[in-house]
Amino acid sequence: MLVRQMWPVKQLGLLGLRSVSRANIWPGLSALAGNSLRVLMYHRVCDPDAHGFFGMKSVVSARPDQFAAQMDYISKYYNPISIGQCVSWIYENKPLPSRAVLITFDDGYRDNMTIALPILSARNIPFSVFVATGYLDDEQAFFWDWASEAFCQSHVKAGYLPELGDRNWTNGCSQAIAAEWINAVAPLGGNARASAIAGLSGILDFPVTRPPAGTYLTWADLEELSRQGCTIGAHTVTHPMMIGLSAGQARYELATSKAELEKRLGTPISSFAFPFGRTDEYDTAYLPLLSELGFKIAFRSTGAFNLRSECRRNPYEVRRCGIGLNDTLEDVAFCVSGVPRLWQH
Repeated sequence: MLVRQMWPVKQLGLLGLRSVSRANIWPGLSALAGNSLRVLMYHRVCDPDAHGFFGMKSVVSARPDQFAAQMDYISKYYNPISIGQCVSWIYENKPLPSRAVLITFDDGYRDNMTIALPILSARNIPFSVFVATGYLDDEQAFFWDWASEAFCQSHVKAGYLPELGDRNWTNGCSQAIAAEWINAVAPLGGNARASAIAGLSGILDFPVTRPPAGTYLTWADLEELSRQGCTIGAHTVTHPMMIGLSAGQARYELATSKAELEKRLGTPISSFAFPFGRTDEYDTAYLPLLSELGFKIAFRSTGAFNLRSECRRNPYEVRRCGIGLNDTLEDVAFCVSGVPRLWQH
């Protein structure tokens, strides 16, 4: 989680961050921010140590009990809102409640519906899910999930890896090597990434197969989520890092994902989240295309705290704070307070 990598957090920790959080000072400070919005970003809610878990464990944002505790905190001290309210706030000057917070999920994991939805519904918390349409119905595995499984299950423990070179993980550090490989492959374009995956498959003697049924959301699941009040947003088709794409490639990823969702769900899709989404992981040259295609709002993955004035100037880089499995409730409280915005730009 980015905020804990910054020195001010370490200093605040020495001054008693946890006790300050329990004293509920952060929500009080948030109320002073006025016309503002906080956005949290999740991916998976499940137990990564459970039998049958498939994928990259670090993609899990929270275990069910952690997530429930976080949503208890949010519902007690903040005012959860929907993307529709965000859009009206930006374009129609409709006010948000004090300490407004938006809960979002990226990618389209099925536990968003089976585990997160009941927790959120019980607390009347609206939320949004941004889905990469090429992975719905378990058509294929996200490359990071497949690579994590490949390194974990392969009998091969050394080799010349595409994009990395010679590596040896006989000492049991397969997940560390997997993470290194995933980070190296993430920026690659579609053909180059496919070539790297095929090369790794051959080296590890681990086939590129579809994920187990129920790993990702289905189209039927999206329809049910929509009926339950969840806002569905676009997240491209193939989940590329949106840097260096041709105009045609960028248009395909944005327009096709939007059109597919609108056709299948029968509702306008006005929101988008950049895959990966840090400021060095997408190109602002694509922002005009978002407007041209009819998107009203788009999200990046760093920052958490937004003022209306800046969202009005640019509604296509709304800030979110990513929540990770190792984040404590105090970390989440600190993140949603908006304080890290003091040094995150």
